[in-house]
Parts: sequence; structure tokens; C-alpha cells
Amino acid sequence: MLSYLPRMAKDCKGFILLFIFITLQALNVSAAPDGKALFQANCASCHNPYKDATGPKLNGVDGRVPSKEWLYKWVRNSAAVIESGDKYAVEIYNKWNKTAMTSFPNLSNEDIDAIITYVNQPPPTAPKAEGQAAGAPQSSDNTLLYVILTIILLIAVFILTQVNKVLSRSANAQKGLPSPKDVPFLRNKVVIALIAIILIVGFGIWLTKGSEFGRQKNYMPKQPIFYSHKVHAGINQINCLYCHAGAEKSRHAMIPSTNVCMNCHKQINEYTGAETHPLVDLEGNKVDGNKEIKKLYEYAGWDAEKKTTNAMLRKYFG
Repeated sequence: MLSYLPRMAKDCKGFILLFIFITLQALNVSAAPDGKALFQANCASCHNPYKDATGPKLNGVDGRVPSKEWLYKWVRNSAAVIESGDKYAVEIYNKWNKTAMTSFPNLSNEDIDAIITYVNQPPPTAPKAEGQAAGAPQSSDNTLLYVILTIILLIAVFILTQVNKVLSRSANAQKGLPSPKDVPFLRNKVVIALIAIILIVGFGIWLTKGSEFGRQKNYMPKQPIFYSHKVHAGINQINCLYCHAGAEKSRHAMIPSTNVCMNCHKQINEYTGAETHPLVDLEGNKVDGNKEIKKLYEYAGWDAEKKTTNAMLRKYFG
């Protein structure tokens, strides 16, 4: 058996190198920029892919600008491009009421390319199924990838552990030393400690989050303007943190202000999913989405025709 040790060590080394290569390739795929997430986090408050809003539409923007390099500079620091006297930059600046675009120095070329790929997708036509619009880019879900990587890591740990035991026993046998006996899995102190920790942590999570103790169960106050999570977070897949900015750091998600709603509804002035996804309140009554949007405009003081804000909501503040 000792004669096989060098070959076994060589095979083990080859397996480790192959495993590292596969893992790096999988991580490289999962690390690709998500154009949709980047657009929603950085661009959605001012831009719509398919029509002009606070800023110009972004669909086909890479074909309208002088070059990709110009676009990279513009996104990272539009003010600097304008100050340089660039003709196209000055023309855009004047066209959009001399409002400078927010700079995004943190976006890499790959991030900007991912956003361009997303906004260049053809516009959605009709919903194909519940929670997904036809033509809309698929949201990235890396859950399966993480499961596969976890399984690969567990298999690798098991194989390397067995190889290590065989090598250790062979080395001890060569030196005439006794080898320690294997401890049964469920009697291993490390395993027992890990199981105890997992049970304690799991119970703590259930106690603080999974168990409501009846304090806020089914609490759902009626809002002055009807809102559908099914449409916004489900069909349109708007990130929850876009509206509920404090959800990550607070015990309460907080209700977003009217200004947050108007970031999108300055350009979205009608509900087009009444036939495929009718709106219904908690009592089962049908809701007219267009009337609710007009109600939002009334609260925000927004004139949809002139695309301007009314004089400080005279109706409510005199």
C-alpha cells in the first residue's frame, strides 16, 4: 500500500486543482453584473427605457451618443464632459432644461454595459403569466448555483478527509506508530457542538422573526391611495428597498413618501393591466387603477398635462 502513496498524493493534487478551476468558473458566472438591478438602483428615478421622463429614454442610447467611451465618461461625470465644451453634451444639457445628470463614478464599464443591454431589450407587450411580463428580462436567481457549489464543497471536504485519513494511517504504519480509532459521527464532539449551535440559532431566529406572538398579525391599515404589492413588487419586480429604504436597518419598513411614488409615476400615468391583473381591495371590491394614479397626482400636486408641479398643493394647504 505504501507504494501507492505518491500516486495517491498526485491524484489528490489534481483533483484539488480541478475543483478550484470549476469553482472559479462558477463564481465568475455568478459575478456578472445584473443590468436590471443596476438600472433600478441608479437610473429608474429619472429614466424610463422606452419613453422620455425626467431624463431621456435609454432604449438605444448607445446608438445615439458619439461613442461608448463618451458614454462611460458621461455616466461617471456629465458635468466634466459639459465643461469640456463637448458639442453633443452641451446640446443634451440645454435640451433638458440645463439640468445636469447625477454622476455615478462607482459604475464600471461592465456595469454600464449591463445597463445598456437591459434597456435595449424590446418593450414588454402583454403579461405571459402571473408575476412576469412578456418581453421583460428575466431576473437573475443564483440559488441553484449556490446549492451546486455547496454540494461540490461538501463532496470535496468528504473526499479530502478520507484521503487524509488514509495517508495518515499509512504514514503511521510506516513509522510503526498506532493510528487513532475513528469516532462515530454522532459521538464526535465537534459535530455535537455544531448541531447544538445550529439548533440554538434556529430557535432564536424563529422566536424573534417567525413567531409574531399576535402583536402585528394581519395588521394592514387602509391607505388613502390603493397600492398593490402584487403589481409593483410582483409583476414589475421593483426592489422592495426602493420604496422601503429603512427595511434593512429598522424593525419597520416605513411607508414611502409621495415623492418616491412620483419618481416613476411622472411617466407612468395609467394602469394598463386591468384586464389581465384586475385590482381588488381587501373586501373584494374592484379598484380603478387609473383613478388611484389621478388621486396620487392630486396629493403630489402634479399636473400630468403640463408635467409640472402645482403651486404647493393649494387645495390642502390654502
